[in-house]
Amino acid sequence: MDLPSSPSIDALRVALDVPEGTLIGDHYRAIISRTQGMTHTVKFVTGPQPGTCIAFALGLSNNPVYQTIALDFDGEVFAGRRFVEWMMRNRLKGVEPATVGSLVLYFLGIDWRHIGTADILDRVVSQWGTFPVYEHGFFEVPQGYGDTVRFFDKPALEQSFADFLAYARSEGVSDKDIEAIIAQVKQRDS
Repeated sequence: MDLPSSPSIDALRVALDVPEGTLIGDHYRAIISRTQGMTHTVKFVTGPQPGTCIAFALGLSNNPVYQTIALDFDGEVFAGRRFVEWMMRNRLKGVEPATVGSLVLYFLGIDWRHIGTADILDRVVSQWGTFPVYEHGFFEVPQGYGDTVRFFDKPALEQSFADFLAYARSEGVSDKDIEAIIAQVKQRDS
């Protein structure tokens, strides 16, 4: 689905594109300031969760095994662009129209840019990068998130984690490494 475009929508999306370098704690205040006088329904939900929009949308943010893998392996194996592309090739099934709980993926041309979860009708909950989590309309996202949206069935939490481990293996993380990380996390948490 192409995102709508009009002078007011385009201006809002530009305003929501908060400049890089903005402090995490200043992000919501920047949105309020930059969108003053504009009509929108973007609502702050919670502060940032560990990771980015992908980890949040797939429920990996607070998984200690995911967090350990994401911080290890030279920072190369985490829920990022390559993981989303792997998921689209190997796991995700497109749906139309979106239903409550569907994944909402944003693209600029063919390049994936952002992910959230469909909430109530025409609403999305997503973490904006490493910034806070917002509830917003489908088109109420920063301009840099793209011009097209596609919907996919959202895997269950356990499946998302299993998919991430399969992806990690495809990136060279061995079963031995995964077993050691799981044992380390269990020992730390006991």
